[in-house]
Amino acid sequence: MIAVTVGQWALWIALLIAVYGMAASVLGARQRTPELIQSGRNAVFVVAAMAVVASGCLLYLLLTRNFQADYVYQHVSSYLPTVYVISAFYAGQEGSLLLWLLLLSIAGALAVARKRDWNEELLPYVAAVVAGVAAFFAFLLVSLSSPFNLLSANPGEGFGLSPLLENPGMIYHPPTLFIGYAIYTIPFAYAIAALATGRVGSG
Repeated sequence: MIAVTVGQWALWIALLIAVYGMAASVLGARQRTPELIQSGRNAVFVVAAMAVVASGCLLYLLLTRNFQADYVYQHVSSYLPTVYVISAFYAGQEGSLLLWLLLLSIAGALAVARKRDWNEELLPYVAAVVAGVAAFFAFLLVSLSSPFNLLSANPGEGFGLSPLLENPGMIYHPPTLFIGYAIYTIPFAYAIAALATGRVGSG
């Protein structure tokens, strides 16, 4: 199944690139090697791109109601309205972790894309922290909570969304919450970067 295979590979690539980006950014900062620093920044962009690909694959599986995908089977049914099929993306742990990875990697990519004089020294460490956090979520997704597990056969129908979740609040509340969680990664990254460079309290 193409969407499952592509989604799984996207998560594995995101994990490997995130680990590389973390290492390259720290080494580049320590050794003052611009090429490694730039490579670490590029790694954050690649992780964000892979998160987008994986998320697109899961959304495709949900919208096509492919019940052989275990996550779709658990949270979608053929009679579920489309708006709740989309919200089923984050109805379970696997989808929630993927959404978190998607949002934090996009926020991280935007953060490291904005090069300014005042944060030039901090930027490699910011990229390293973002890559490290992304690697953590990608590791969970490929090892413990993969949204791309397949059932041995297509059951033809799914369980559907819990009736408690079939309300308008399900559409906007969880994404808003996860956006907040993801954005908090950026000030955390800058705080760690300030500690690593000894710029705590500097203007």
